[in-house]
Amino acid sequence: MEFTKIKPRFSIPNLTTFTVTTLLLMPNISWAEVEVDIGGWLRAEYGVGERYEDDKGDNDTLGVSKAALSVTANHHNYEAVLVVGMSEMSGDSNANGDVTVKDAFIVWRELGGTDFTLSAGIQPLMFGLKASGYVDDRTLQGSLEFGGAGGFAVSNQAGPAIILEYNAGETLSWSFGAFDTTERKGAVGPVTEDGSTLAKNQFVQFKYDSDGLYGVAGVERRYIGGEVDDSKIIYDIGLGYNADTFDASLEYIHMDRGFVDLLDDEAYVIAEVAYHISKDTSVLLDWSTATESNIDTLRLSYTHQIDKALEFHVAYAIDDIPAGEDSDSLDFRLTYTF
Repeated sequence: MEFTKIKPRFSIPNLTTFTVTTLLLMPNISWAEVEVDIGGWLRAEYGVGERYEDDKGDNDTLGVSKAALSVTANHHNYEAVLVVGMSEMSGDSNANGDVTVKDAFIVWRELGGTDFTLSAGIQPLMFGLKASGYVDDRTLQGSLEFGGAGGFAVSNQAGPAIILEYNAGETLSWSFGAFDTTERKGAVGPVTEDGSTLAKNQFVQFKYDSDGLYGVAGVERRYIGGEVDDSKIIYDIGLGYNADTFDASLEYIHMDRGFVDLLDDEAYVIAEVAYHISKDTSVLLDWSTATESNIDTLRLSYTHQIDKALEFHVAYAIDDIPAGEDSDSLDFRLTYTF
């Protein structure tokens, strides 16, 4: 076997490349011609605080917040990605340890000899300034744009999608996607009569990245379903600057009131500053607010790379919710990537 480190793609961290010569991956193509990347990550986590309180009086949680195994196969300009994962945290009935497929999609680079890239299947939409797929948010607790504090997860969407990307030089790129969701029609007619389709869910996004300055501008049209039973608009604009010692960004997300069931449209403002103490250690402070529901989230985190494969992460987060009780937590995480 021949081992080589490669740069992570599609939010799959620290994959190890190896070549096997004895089996078949595709019809009439031997494994000697196909590059296969196998990798993954495991997060052991403990959290304590008000956000974990339940009717038994418990106020902590322990377990594996996310574990995943990824396989990526490359042949010329074609790529197949498969990610399976699980999570199991004490006190969380939704994280029950079941292993499921998280991502499964095909990538066709240099489509038809052009600079376009096409991807199709179950995949992250990657909509937003610092969007994330299954690997999730940059801190242990999600802020509003990742679904934290009851917000709509604008930057953490994934599902069946067809996405077309184009790099206009080294600094500017754009993407267009059409996707589908599980939303179905509301009380009028049978639930199987109507609902989300590919024609009701699209997004277009432009990204800029040059000399440390980066930005995004995008618009998404997404089917809501239920009593709204319609497609509504989200738009996003953000700007940031990344240097050797720090990263600072500001993002604004505006969405129709139907996404969050409010009387008026909702908007998120997200401000973030990260300071890199050394190549292995960073601290991050960010604040997000929902202008209509008046929810604020403040997060402070510390990250240290213990080893090339092992990272320690501690974070404090507090949600200020006027219509309900505030919630906070102190979370500790060990992440092993391979």
